[in-house]
Amino acid sequence: MTRVAIVSSASGSGKTTLGREVARRLGVPFYELDALHHGPGWTEATADELRERVEPLLRGAGWVVDGAYRGKLGDLVLRNADVVVWLDLPIRVWLPRLIRRTHRRVR
Repeated sequence: MTRVAIVSSASGSGKTTLGREVARRLGVPFYELDALHHGPGWTEATADELRERVEPLLRGAGWVVDGAYRGKLGDLVLRNADVVVWLDLPIRVWLPRLIRRTHRRVR
Protein backbone atom coordinates (compact mmCIF):
# COMPACT_ATOMS: atom_id res chain seq x y z
CA MET A 1 0.00 0.00 0.00
CA THR A 2 1.50 3.34 -1.05
CA ARG A 3 -0.08 6.61 -0.06
CA VAL A 4 2.06 9.67 -0.67
CA ALA A 5 1.29 13.28 0.26
CA ILE A 6 3.41 15.96 -1.40
CA VAL A 7 3.40 19.34 0.28
CA SER A 8 5.52 22.44 -0.20
CA SER A 9 6.38 25.72 1.38
CA ALA A 10 5.66 27.75 -1.77
CA SER A 11 3.66 27.70 -4.95
CA GLY A 12 5.88 26.81 -7.91
CA SER A 13 7.95 24.29 -5.95
CA GLY A 14 7.03 21.47 -8.31
CA LYS A 15 4.66 19.43 -6.18
CA THR A 16 2.20 18.80 -9.03
CA THR A 17 4.94 17.79 -11.45
CA LEU A 18 6.58 15.55 -8.86
CA GLY A 19 3.23 14.14 -7.76
CA ARG A 20 2.21 13.14 -11.28
CA GLU A 21 5.55 11.42 -11.86
CA VAL A 22 5.53 9.57 -8.53
CA ALA A 23 1.95 8.40 -9.17
CA ARG A 24 2.89 7.23 -12.67
CA ARG A 25 5.87 5.27 -11.37
CA LEU A 26 3.86 3.72 -8.53
CA GLY A 27 0.87 2.99 -10.75
CA VAL A 28 -1.56 4.77 -8.43
CA PRO A 29 -4.03 7.65 -8.94
CA PHE A 30 -2.86 11.25 -8.62
CA TYR A 31 -5.10 13.83 -6.96
CA GLU A 32 -4.42 17.55 -7.12
CA LEU A 33 -6.19 19.22 -4.21
CA ASP A 34 -6.18 22.61 -5.94
CA ALA A 35 -8.45 21.11 -8.63
CA LEU A 36 -10.80 19.79 -5.95
CA HIS A 37 -10.76 23.03 -3.99
CA HIS A 38 -11.28 25.59 -6.77
CA GLY A 39 -14.47 25.66 -8.81
CA PRO A 40 -15.53 27.82 -11.74
CA GLY A 41 -14.41 31.43 -11.42
CA TRP A 42 -11.90 30.39 -8.72
CA THR A 43 -14.69 29.89 -6.18
CA GLU A 44 -13.40 28.02 -3.16
CA ALA A 45 -15.01 24.94 -1.68
CA THR A 46 -16.03 25.17 1.94
CA ALA A 47 -14.20 22.96 4.41
CA ASP A 48 -17.14 20.53 4.44
CA GLU A 49 -17.34 20.41 0.62
CA LEU A 50 -13.61 19.79 0.29
CA ARG A 51 -13.68 17.08 2.96
CA GLU A 52 -16.59 15.36 1.12
CA ARG A 53 -14.50 15.34 -2.07
CA VAL A 54 -11.24 14.20 -0.49
CA GLU A 55 -12.27 11.57 2.09
CA PRO A 56 -13.43 8.97 -0.48
CA LEU A 57 -10.17 9.35 -2.43
CA LEU A 58 -8.08 8.70 0.68
CA ARG A 59 -9.84 5.36 1.23
CA GLY A 60 -8.03 3.97 -1.81
CA ALA A 61 -5.23 1.45 -1.39
CA GLY A 62 -2.73 3.76 -3.05
CA TRP A 63 -2.58 7.38 -4.17
CA VAL A 64 -0.44 10.47 -4.49
CA VAL A 65 -1.98 13.71 -3.25
CA ASP A 66 -0.62 17.12 -4.15
CA GLY A 67 -1.21 19.43 -1.19
CA ALA A 68 -2.73 19.11 2.25
CA TYR A 69 -5.08 22.11 2.70
CA ARG A 70 -4.52 21.89 6.43
CA GLY A 71 -6.56 25.05 6.99
CA LYS A 72 -9.68 23.24 5.74
CA LEU A 73 -8.80 19.56 6.14
CA GLY A 74 -6.65 19.60 9.26
CA ASP A 75 -4.34 16.59 9.26
CA LEU A 76 -6.72 14.41 7.18
CA VAL A 77 -4.33 13.96 4.25
CA LEU A 78 -1.15 13.72 6.30
CA ARG A 79 -2.46 11.17 8.79
CA ASN A 80 -3.65 8.92 5.93
CA ALA A 81 -0.31 9.07 4.10
CA ASP A 82 2.38 6.42 4.40
CA VAL A 83 4.95 8.93 3.15
CA VAL A 84 5.00 12.72 3.27
CA VAL A 85 7.32 14.56 0.89
CA TRP A 86 8.04 18.15 1.92
CA LEU A 87 9.44 20.38 -0.83
CA ASP A 88 11.24 23.42 0.55
CA LEU A 89 13.18 24.82 -2.38
CA PRO A 90 15.05 28.13 -2.33
CA ILE A 91 13.28 31.20 -3.67
CA ARG A 92 15.70 31.36 -6.60
CA VAL A 93 14.19 28.07 -7.82
CA TRP A 94 10.46 28.47 -7.23
CA LEU A 95 9.96 32.19 -7.91
CA PRO A 96 11.04 32.08 -11.60
CA ARG A 97 8.83 29.00 -12.08
CA LEU A 98 5.88 30.78 -10.52
CA ILE A 99 6.42 33.89 -12.65
CA ARG A 100 6.65 31.82 -15.88
CA ARG A 101 3.52 29.84 -15.00
CA THR A 102 1.56 32.96 -14.12
CA HIS A 103 2.68 34.67 -17.32
CA ARG A 104 1.58 31.65 -19.42
CA ARG A 105 -1.81 31.62 -17.72
CA VAL A 106 -2.37 35.34 -18.22
CA ARG A 107 -1.58 35.04 -21.94
